[in-house]
Amino acid sequence: MDPDADGISFFVPGKPVPQPRHRVAVRGRYATAYIPRDHPIHKWKRHVAACAVERLKAWEIDEAWDMAGAFNVNVNFYLQRPKRNKKTHPTGKPDVDNLLKGVMDSLTGLLWPDDSQVVSLLSKKAWISPKDAGAMITVWHE
Repeated sequence: MDPDADGISFFVPGKPVPQPRHRVAVRGRYATAYIPRDHPIHKWKRHVAACAVERLKAWEIDEAWDMAGAFNVNVNFYLQRPKRNKKTHPTGKPDVDNLLKGVMDSLTGLLWPDDSQVVSLLSKKAWISPKDAGAMITVWHE
């Protein structure tokens, strides 16, 4: 595979986790924003990064991947349908933008140095069976 021509696609199995809002702690005269260490977003981000690294190594493009320039990103999130939900589309929580934040953070430093290099971003949520939940991520150069 030529990474410059075709990009990279990989599936991240598991329940996608949305990026939470930061909490704020005030210590003396200083405020610090943080996300609790035990929040599932940390595990999800590590899992996304591990799947990206695994795909890069499997295609033997980890050394050849060009981190310069502009990138297009497509992320499809596959969510387990709640038992009592009869809706055709997953229009409730989690919000797709919060799901994207964790993925984008995970890939920064692996596929691009700064997520400001992403010039096109397309994402959607869809229902799927519980065993198939996850995220399909595709990244290619502009």
